[in-house]
Amino acid sequence: MRSYKLLLVMAVLVLTLIAGCGQQEPIDVENEKIIPVEVLEAIEGEIDISNAYLGTIYPKQTVNIIPKMNGKIARVYVQDGDQVEAGDVLVQLDTSDISGQVDQAEVSYQLALLQLEKLKVGTRIEQLEQSRAAFSMSQAQYESAKVAFERTEQLYQAGAIPKQQLEQAETQYKVATAQLKQAEESLKMAEVGATPEDIRLAELQVAQAEVTLRNARNQLDNAVITAPISGVVSAVSAKVGEMASPSMAVVVINQLDKVEIQINLTEKDINKVEKGQQAKVLVSAVSKQPFEGKITNISPVADPRTRTFLMKVEVANEAGQLKGGMSASVDITTERQGGEIVVPMQAVLEQNGEKIVYVIVDGKAEKRIVKLGMNNEAEIIVTEGLQVGEKVVVKGQHYLEEGSKVTVVGGEVAIDEAS
Repeated sequence: MRSYKLLLVMAVLVLTLIAGCGQQEPIDVENEKIIPVEVLEAIEGEIDISNAYLGTIYPKQTVNIIPKMNGKIARVYVQDGDQVEAGDVLVQLDTSDISGQVDQAEVSYQLALLQLEKLKVGTRIEQLEQSRAAFSMSQAQYESAKVAFERTEQLYQAGAIPKQQLEQAETQYKVATAQLKQAEESLKMAEVGATPEDIRLAELQVAQAEVTLRNARNQLDNAVITAPISGVVSAVSAKVGEMASPSMAVVVINQLDKVEIQINLTEKDINKVEKGQQAKVLVSAVSKQPFEGKITNISPVADPRTRTFLMKVEVANEAGQLKGGMSASVDITTERQGGEIVVPMQAVLEQNGEKIVYVIVDGKAEKRIVKLGMNNEAEIIVTEGLQVGEKVVVKGQHYLEEGSKVTVVGGEVAIDEAS
């Protein structure tokens, strides 16, 4: 008879499970109710309490590319969205004027070198005549440059020409003045012979000419604007024919292989997180699965305008799915409690203003009044009323009362407690 009853119970249980009922229904076996339940063994554990913070995604690094000099834009090599590597050419400025200055500086440097060599070996008649000819030529160039500068200055004052043209004429005038002075000194030295002081002066003139040449070459190099880092191009404002200047960025480069989420924390949360802590980052516009992140920076000082503390969470972005400006929800563990009994939230019931759970002892349900600790909406800590090892009902508990007979059909232990 007992075996028959057991077979009948098992048949009813199978039919119940096949029907997929969300709640376990009591089983009436010959007017004796045996309630199927699922249990979990009470063990010590810990639970994490986490908070979700809203933030905005930014590139890990953003560099504004600003020209080092004024100049007309001759060519633009990139557009928004292009991937560039460090050293790639982004923008080319016009170099026609600069190239002339480099050539002129090269000539001045070579003349200074030649003059120094002449002083060191002495002056011949032919060299003296050459020095006189060079002086005459430099004097003519000086007069021509002076007249050109004065005329250009008048035109600029009248608003007929741009300032750049005036600056070019002024530069040529200054170069011609220096060359005339150098030629004059060379002629004097050729006529009277070189002294140690003369040789020292010539050496300094060589050094000065070398600096001028180097600066001119640097200007020529600065006309080629290159990428200082690898990344994705955005905000390309450079246009062919327009003037570029050191006061405005022509291109922006964003490093997006890693991104950071910036979050403003209130003072009640600032001491609940710490640098290096792991985080789950959900970007609903990209994926339903969270990305792995890590807190890399927490400001120790609040923004005086918002009274919030800036926190940065770094996320790998090798696939480039995350874009600057996207919204993100960042889940971070802010509290952790362990060393006490942890049970699922659904195991706890409320009766007559008391929190209770049911445990199974000798095939029957026993009600336990419990005291509770912190919870994370899935699990809750039981501080009093349960012992480690007791079997706590986690499904079917709504049908129980003190002394109810049960059969365990799921959970950590699946045996027939009623038999």
